[in-house]
Order: sequence, then C-alpha cells, then structure tokens
Amino acid sequence: MQTLFLAAGVTLTILAITAIKSSKIRVAVYSLPIPISIILIATDATINATHPFSLLLVILFMTITWLLHTKLKQNILISVAIGVVMYVIVGLVNQLIVKIPFEYMYAFMVCLWVVWILFQPLHTVKPVHVQEKTLMPRDYTIRGLTVFALTFIISGLRSLILGASVTFPFNGIFTAYIMRHSLLYLISEFSRNSIGVVNFFGTLYILQDRVGKPEAFIAAWIVAIVSI
Repeated sequence: MQTLFLAAGVTLTILAITAIKSSKIRVAVYSLPIPISIILIATDATINATHPFSLLLVILFMTITWLLHTKLKQNILISVAIGVVMYVIVGLVNQLIVKIPFEYMYAFMVCLWVVWILFQPLHTVKPVHVQEKTLMPRDYTIRGLTVFALTFIISGLRSLILGASVTFPFNGIFTAYIMRHSLLYLISEFSRNSIGVVNFFGTLYILQDRVGKPEAFIAAWIVAIVSI
C-alpha cells in the first residue's frame, strides 16, 4: 500500500512538472528536490553517502542520453532507455558507497561542484527553442502509466541501489525527451544547480536525528533554494 501511494504521488507530481512550457523554468524545477522529497517522506529513509553520490548517476543518465541521441544520432526513446538501464546498473556501486561516511561524500561533492563551476565550458550553452506540440490526454496517460510502473520497479530495487532509488530521474526521463534538442543545456544547468540538492541532503543528514521530520524538510528546502 505504501508503494501504491508513493507511485501515485510521484506520478501526479511528474505530470504537473512535464506540463511546464518554458525550458528555463522546466530545468529550474527539475533541479529542485520535489520527487526526492516525496520519496524520502514516503519511505522514511535515513540519509547516507549514497544520496548525494547518486546525483552523479543522474548526470551520467543525461550524458549517456546526450551522447547516444546527439552524437550517435540514435532515437531519443532508445537513448533514454539505455540511460536508465545504465543508471540502475551503475547504481549497484552504492553497495560500496554506503560504507563511506556522509561527511566525506558531502565534501567530495561540494569540491566536485566547485571544480565544475570554475572550469566547465558549458556556461554559454543556450536552449534550442523548438515548437512543442500540445499535450493530449493520451500523452498524459502514457506518461502517467510509465512513471507509475517505474516507481514500482525502482522501489523493488531499493535495497540494491540504495540512494539511487531516491534520486532516480523520473522527471528526467520526460525532461530529456522534451528537451532532446537542448540536452547539453540540460546537463549544464542541472550540474550547476545540483549544489542545491547536495545541500538539501546535507541539511537533512544534520537534522534527521535532532528535530522532527517537518522541521527538517522545511529547513532543507530553504537551504536548497538559497543554494540554487
């Protein structure tokens, strides 16, 4: 029953996000820990090193999709599917990552983000504006069923991929499809904004045993928004 409510919550949230028309707003919303919060609250998960680390898997997913679709000219659906499979496979490394103290992983992610900001050449990348088709009820139905099914699958893999089940790119699948002409922009902006989610996890880690869950999440959200 818990998984059913979780699937319903994530599905409704993703459908609302994918209806956003503006590329910049869509990427900004994608960078916020909205589905992540729903999953953490529903599963009562304890924050550990695998959570911030799994953000790298999200970037891996987007990069694989970009390489296959943009560079190798593969169909976008095939590219996204392969990206998802690789995300899950590489997510198995979390069985080792979970043994690392959270503080070390947090420091590593912050340092990695600083290096990215200082040296990444993608800050001039702009989204490609294309005319998007109006979504029909059938489109929402297909997307809803896809997210609903994936939520059950990922929930079943939770003990294997750990934190990667929380950061799984439910929204990213459709964002990558919609922004298939601007995948490099998506990678650039998500990477730049990812510090917000890293600090979101950091705040939850500090507060998870000190205050109630509502207070912890409110504080984490404030930190995440300020960081972005």
